[in-house]
Amino acid sequence: MSKYFKVETDQSPIGYHCGEKIRFHVSARENCMDTEMKYVRWTLEGDDGKKSRGSAKCPFTVETTLDRPGYVHLICRAYNEDNQELADFDVLEAGAGAEIEKIPYCSEIPADYDEFWGEIETLVANHDTRAVKKEPYFGGKPPVGCEDYLCYDMEISTPGDTKNATGYLTMPNDDKKYPLWVVYWGYGIDSPQPLYRKGFITLVISAHGLENGLTHFDHYDKYRALDPYGFDEKENADPKTAYWYGMMLRDLCAAKYAKSVSMWDRQVMVIHGGSQGALQATTVAAHEKDATLLDIYVPWFCDLNAENEGYLAGWRPKHTKGLDYYDTVAAGSRVKCPVRIEAYLGDYCCPPTTITALYNTIPAQKQITFYQAGTHGYRAPEREGYTLIGNQPEVDEKGDVRPGKYRHYKGGEYEVLFTARDSETNEERVVYRALYGDGEIFCRPKCMWCEYVVSDEKQQKRFTFIGE
Repeated sequence: MSKYFKVETDQSPIGYHCGEKIRFHVSARENCMDTEMKYVRWTLEGDDGKKSRGSAKCPFTVETTLDRPGYVHLICRAYNEDNQELADFDVLEAGAGAEIEKIPYCSEIPADYDEFWGEIETLVANHDTRAVKKEPYFGGKPPVGCEDYLCYDMEISTPGDTKNATGYLTMPNDDKKYPLWVVYWGYGIDSPQPLYRKGFITLVISAHGLENGLTHFDHYDKYRALDPYGFDEKENADPKTAYWYGMMLRDLCAAKYAKSVSMWDRQVMVIHGGSQGALQATTVAAHEKDATLLDIYVPWFCDLNAENEGYLAGWRPKHTKGLDYYDTVAAGSRVKCPVRIEAYLGDYCCPPTTITALYNTIPAQKQITFYQAGTHGYRAPEREGYTLIGNQPEVDEKGDVRPGKYRHYKGGEYEVLFTARDSETNEERVVYRALYGDGEIFCRPKCMWCEYVVSDEKQQKRFTFIGE
């Protein structure tokens, strides 16, 4: 395990008010224990435009404020006495937010947005979506519990001159009915890999409709012209010439095809993706009436105009009016199924401000968990999650789980006593007692209490409110 920094705040890092002191307490760690680090350089930059920097010896505290709803980004790097950055010490990227429930969407959804997507929906609905290719695939090794699953190399027809959708379909080797898990691959040219999820039919879809099975280097050698893609401002000026138009057509056709698999139980359809895959998944969930859960992480392409409004920038295409039709936030505003989001406070490929704009715009039942000290690709050895839950009847206006009687999805009944905060991690927890046996008292992270689970081939809440 590398050496790394651990950061803590005086309260939940997503719970500050504008003007309130935000204090980051930073310590040096190795193997989850404190270690010495004499030379640390840090920088702070906020969505309000304030910047500061300095040096310190661990442990140390840095404080700042935010003058408008948004986030602040802390970066720490370790050096030696010769002023050389230490390669074996992980860089810390962390953050905190103030009044994040007030973070707006910085673009406007086009007046003809629903008309534009209605035409695409009609195009997909009228298309004879079928398997152009469905060949048994034997590459890779299925995980434990999925050894007998069938896997197919897929090509799925798409209307017009758009490339067909490609990917892998995996399913149990029997004649039972199963829930459906549709997965969209992230940014890049690589072929997706077959994904096995026990008790599910899984369809994983490539972003580009390229043939499956090529190595990383073969894909980049053969399709070098695609690297990078989606950043051409001239193409992006018009939604129909943007690269994203064909991608979304493929994605919607793939979802339509997935529902034609005879083993689908017609009850559960989880749409999943991370990064660019989250953009694709959110778009599909916005236009797929049978989606029952949108499950995404580090969603990309959110609020592309945010930088023009003074918020910290991320890595994504420059905002154009044509891209307003594909912005993940715009798609999120049309999602009706429950939504679960996972993100990182140090991720400035997909800045937390833009992801929060997505969360704030979603009208459906939703929850988002932000993890501290992580980036788009880095996961800290020690991490804490902080969860917001919205539009759920079991959660009150303060965000606390409503006291009362609940039934666990396995049948047991419990009484919620109150919501508490862990003094060590700041994580919110639900305190509850069993309404059977000796009335034992338990606690559970709030995000787990409120989440959806898939069990017995159906999707349901872990705990369902049944009365005061």
